[in-house]
Amino acid sequence: MKKAELVLIPIPARGHIVSAVEIAKLLVQRDDRLSTTIFIYPSRNPVATKYNESLAASTLPDRLRVIILPSAESSDTKPPKQFITSVYEGQKPLFREYVSKIKTQSELSPDSPQFAGFIFDAYATGLKDLANEFDVPWYALCASDAAYLGCVLHLKDLHDEQGVDLTELGNSDA
Repeated sequence: MKKAELVLIPIPARGHIVSAVEIAKLLVQRDDRLSTTIFIYPSRNPVATKYNESLAASTLPDRLRVIILPSAESSDTKPPKQFITSVYEGQKPLFREYVSKIKTQSELSPDSPQFAGFIFDAYATGLKDLANEFDVPWYALCASDAAYLGCVLHLKDLHDEQGVDLTELGNSDA
């Protein structure tokens, strides 16, 4: 099999970035044909910003690249949910440019890894149209723990399968 490259795009929150980096490390350690590139958007949180800067200065495995993206200043004043959506909508042209470079490099050099797909943060799956543009698969990375995911799935089941109005659960003793 030819060498492959995955692009990971976490949301700009420290826990999500740490999870993406650790997943990327595991992937490149388990298969020497795999390379990863992580696009990191600068965070509004100073602790996350320090972590991002430390990543850029750290020694990561050879086949794991971290690209710190420039920030889009206009989106910093928006509420968190709108901020994340606006960040990724605003960064799509930059993502396209970087991924196009990865694809071009793999076409020009037989030793370069072939672009194989995206791993989006579960909160950034709105970027899935990029995967469609490049005709590659995409995967969602849930950076939360199993207890949180179980709770979310249980609430979804209560709503979808049992018809429970979740707004009625506020201030309940249950």
